[in-house]
Amino acid sequence: MPTSAWSEDESLLPSVTYPDIVNYLVFSPSPYSLEDLKSYKGLDAYNQFVYLHIEQITFDFEMWNEMCAKSKHIFVTAILPELIGKFYSRLPNTNILSASACNSSRSGESETSSCNTNEELWCFCNQVESGRMICCDNDKCKLKWFHYLCLGISCAPRGKWYCPDCRKLSQFQSKRGKKPAK
Repeated sequence: MPTSAWSEDESLLPSVTYPDIVNYLVFSPSPYSLEDLKSYKGLDAYNQFVYLHIEQITFDFEMWNEMCAKSKHIFVTAILPELIGKFYSRLPNTNILSASACNSSRSGESETSSCNTNEELWCFCNQVESGRMICCDNDKCKLKWFHYLCLGISCAPRGKWYCPDCRKLSQFQSKRGKKPAK
């Protein structure tokens, strides 16, 4: 049809329905063969390879040193204090500054020191009494009372209970499972 016969009047166009579109796009035979499509894909891949910008990324020593310094800072200020002394996850309502200040002022002084807090410090975490606690049955235990959370227990054990330090002493070791000496 010559371009002079074209019209911009939409009413002259035939009506197109959904099945017409499906028949045209899906069921009509393609003018291209499978080999044509494969060679097109191959040509397309070749063109992408030839015309695509490829850049080699070199190792950036400055960024590496900066990342190492930042990682060390995070480790020293956040991870290490938590691993050593539960600095961030210690029991609620405890003031580490006043407790450590009391410890440093008590060394060499009597029990009545000039500390603001009068509470005794217990457990491995060296904190005041809080939450559920258990008492070591060794009368000579240095710490005596322990927080359930610090020990990782949720209920009281049956019978006598000795703290991990006292369990290492020979007089408090369990006799179960040991063979008698000959």
